[in-house]
Amino acid sequence: MIYGGIDLTVIPLHMYNNDRIMIYKEGMTMIIKPSAALRNSYSQISDLARESEEPIFITVNGEGDGVYMNMYAFEKREEILNLREKVLQAEEERIRGEKTLSVSEARKLLRERMNDL
Repeated sequence: MIYGGIDLTVIPLHMYNNDRIMIYKEGMTMIIKPSAALRNSYSQISDLARESEEPIFITVNGEGDGVYMNMYAFEKREEILNLREKVLQAEEERIRGEKTLSVSEARKLLRERMNDL
């Protein structure tokens, strides 16, 4: 299955509390709701997003249309993405041979910066 340009390769499709839940190859789950559920039962969708801390995929006529997320889960996901970007940048710099610091050098530099505050 292709969703948003990503090959999800769905294994089984399960039902849980009237939610369609698909498990794809990375072992992650997708909670799928029709747009009518968002329109008619917003508080239940909001509660589900808050409790599961997972995105809820919204469909229109059986096709993917959007994603609803709890604000906390969204902020947490953004923090993870930002951290991954920084780690990738640091790894690219290391591969290019740019100067790196040992753990003791980094600690010393941090202590100096803390003392300057």
